[in-house]
Amino acid sequence: MTIDDQGQSDSLYARFFFTNRPDQSIAHDLHQIAQDLHAIRVILSPRFPVKGVITQGANMPVTGTILGLVPGAKDTFFVTPVDINGNADALPTGSPIPTFTVDDPTVTLAPAADGLSAVVTAAATAVAGGSFNLNWAASYTNPAGAVVNITATAKVPYLAPPALLPVGGVVSQGKPAV
Repeated sequence: MTIDDQGQSDSLYARFFFTNRPDQSIAHDLHQIAQDLHAIRVILSPRFPVKGVITQGANMPVTGTILGLVPGAKDTFFVTPVDINGNADALPTGSPIPTFTVDDPTVTLAPAADGLSAVVTAAATAVAGGSFNLNWAASYTNPAGAVVNITATAKVPYLAPPALLPVGGVVSQGKPAV
């Protein structure tokens, strides 16, 4: 493409867009292009977690489902860091390992090496109807250099043990079976 002394182009494309269209249409197109570029930038910009969601049990969706623990029982609790839209989002590479804590000293924690799950064991002496708080904390440094702290807390109820129902019987002749 070449441009002459008056700024005219010999390009068919340039002649069509700059001679056959009103200025308002060009301005509208430029505005639309700017909006599209902004949308692309938002889609491609890195997202960072703003909180964690604690879920109990394997193969559970990221819903924050907490079922509870029977005294003496254990289960695995998972934390999923999520962005402002609630979408799962990993902590940035190089972030410190997140930590778990509980507010009941009789509860035992066995966190995974990555800090994103823990096996939690309720004490056998726990009282059904009570509960404890399972807390998770993580931090990372954002692109601006500021440290961002994110947390999650789940109230975990102590459940009553299931009733032991008879599953069979004994037939005896003579004396009653004990």
